[in-house]
Amino acid sequence: MTYDHRFEHNRKVEDLRMNQIQINQVLMENQATARFAMENNLVKPISRRVLFPDTYDEKREKPYPMVICVPGQPGYGLDELFGEDDFYGLASEYLEYEGMVSALKELDYHNENDCVICDLCFNTHTWMNDSISRNHESYFINKLLPELLGEEAINVGRISLIGYGTSGYGVLSLLYRHPDVFHRAVSADAPIWGGSNEGRDIVREGYLEASNYQSPEDMKKMNELSDTEEEKNEKKRRRALRYYDAFPDCGESFPDEYKVLLLAHSSKNIEQFSEDPKLELHPRLALIPMKNFGREVEWLSDAISKVTTHDVLTGHEDEEAEVVGPWLLTALDWLKQDL
Repeated sequence: MTYDHRFEHNRKVEDLRMNQIQINQVLMENQATARFAMENNLVKPISRRVLFPDTYDEKREKPYPMVICVPGQPGYGLDELFGEDDFYGLASEYLEYEGMVSALKELDYHNENDCVICDLCFNTHTWMNDSISRNHESYFINKLLPELLGEEAINVGRISLIGYGTSGYGVLSLLYRHPDVFHRAVSADAPIWGGSNEGRDIVREGYLEASNYQSPEDMKKMNELSDTEEEKNEKKRRRALRYYDAFPDCGESFPDEYKVLLLAHSSKNIEQFSEDPKLELHPRLALIPMKNFGREVEWLSDAISKVTTHDVLTGHEDEEAEVVGPWLLTALDWLKQDL
């Protein structure tokens, strides 16, 4: 399943991009050279801040678990409170009291669970994927995470993710795309069928009336049947789900390799997320249906039920997904069962 990040040089990684994470294992002079090349070829869309437990020891034999908080909005999730234009004018000393990390600090989560907390800050709204105008995933995986693990939080083992809204979709994608890097994830109120506009909302409502999700294998069998008009319409709706999955609000579409429904049905992820008996006790994924996209989250839960062992954390269906709120307490309680 997941591995100890302190010994990444012993790993064999099929994903060539993930080899960059081994930057923290090479000699310092080579690390500086690699970092210089990265900084000159990647836009810097993400920054971070880290909260360590009071007893943090870089030389401790047992590595610390890490929880990475991924806000959907620019900054540390502040625009919901102050507006996007105001965020960049806020004093840096004020920012440390906002965002998810401030809530976790107030709860003393880092000390009670002996873990490291990392809060991400974005230059724009994020789906935590790469698209035409955004390089959020590649920058996070190739630059920020190796730097974080190699220089600041060097004694970290398992890494878990929390996201809500569009970043809730992003942590789903990250977990499925890099299951050997990330241990667990909580995704709250993720817009599974992408961003909203008038046209998509009409299609969205139609999809909600469609029958249960069909796997790619079932769709193939269905295509072989002779079609009545009703069957043709049903196929059209189900086929369209593949392409409306992960359409962001900026009008860009992500390629198939970022679409969580397709990722969940890959043979690698079926093995990772459903075939280990231990997953019945501690699944690697939890979904939280909330006010805006709760029906889509429930739809996703049904769609992946045969390929991903997961929990659905209920009780927040009337709650808006914001950077902090009761949903975050539920997410943290679920994570600490197997950090």
